Amino acid sequence: YHWTELIQSSPLAVERSVHGAIGGAYRSQRITTLELRFNPMKRNRGGERDLDHIILAAIRGLDRAGLEYPQVRAGLILMMDRTFDRRQNAIIVEKAIHWSDRGVVGVDIAGPRPGGARYDYASLAPMVETARGAGLGVTIHVGEEGTTGLEEIGEVVELLRPDRIGHGILAARDAVLMTQLRELGIVLEICPTSNLLTKALPD
Repeated sequence: YHWTELIQSSPLAVERSVHGAIGGAYRSQRITTLELRFNPMKRNRGGERDLDHIILAAIRGLDRAGLEYPQVRAGLILMMDRTFDRRQNAIIVEKAIHWSDRGVVGVDIAGPRPGGARYDYASLAPMVETARGAGLGVTIHVGEEGTTGLEEIGEVVELLRPDRIGHGILAARDAVLMTQLRELGIVLEICPTSNLLTKALPD
């Protein structure tokens, strides 16, 4: 995502990206419910641009698309990052809560694992609870690849209780975990193309 993030690192580019993604999804596939995830800190060139300016640009794109495509319900999910420190991720959650009345509907976390090691999802619990308490949805990227992916899903389910899990395809290898997901009503966002690219599935 490095080049995509650089290309989108201006308010104008973010606005156009959001507007284009919503309009394109509706025109090409008649998608009428859509939530776009992005990390505003990865679109402001390390603080060169004001973070709220970036988020507001996304909201403007959302508003423009809403005027042009009133049949579409769309929202924004602000993403924390596994390479960020606790303070940076806390700021993302604060911003998501601040702009929740303007179309921000949830928080997420994704990004590469530092050093490829298992990520400590427990450290997110206070931030996730703060977001949930403010009425935001919670979705966590986990279980799409790696040797610890399956264990990470179990940790996320136990400690964070998200509404949805981004990917989570590796859960299919554990019948007990699948039962937990069903009982808790946690939705898995399964993406066939991604499963092939991450080699979660061989073919």
